[in-house]
Amino acid sequence: MGATPGAEVARGDVLLFLDADVLPPPYFLACTLSEFEKRRLVVATCRSWPYDGKSVDSYLHEIANWYIRMLRPFSPHAPGFCLFSRRWAHKAAEGFDETL
Repeated sequence: MGATPGAEVARGDVLLFLDADVLPPPYFLACTLSEFEKRRLVVATCRSWPYDGKSVDSYLHEIANWYIRMLRPFSPHAPGFCLFSRRWAHKAAEGFDETL
């Protein structure tokens, strides 16, 4: 694993990694950063919602969100589309494996 280029030049304590096709809703940053700080989290993600709002897509996203929440006590992990991390934690993990 190696350094993540964006993280290397970022100046804040909290890093946010978004996939290129993610379209956050209005006030996303204000709300999520507020909760991140209030709960003193080290890493976090958020629920996913489909962009198009089709019923089947909404249903499948809810199943995926439920699955991730249920596994949290036993196998915490997060989908890669939206990740918050403290700078020190990202550095301690040596960034992302860019060979994947």
